[in-house]
Amino acid sequence: MYDGEMGGYGVAALAGVVGSLELVPLAEEIEQVLWVRDRLDAKISEALRAFDAEQALGSDGSLSLTA
Repeated sequence: MYDGEMGGYGVAALAGVVGSLELVPLAEEIEQVLWVRDRLDAKISEALRAFDAEQALGSDGSLSLTA
């Protein structure tokens, strides 16, 4: 069963950090947080590719991630 752990860091911990994040509307801070978001998007894409390659979708009858 999925326990929310990814690479040693919990998804719940990430959600907590994001939930408590206070962004100051300064160009440098916004630039940094967008860089972090890009890194997270890349990690999600890697996980989706692996998920799709393992055909883990079959458990719910879907034939692809899009479906």
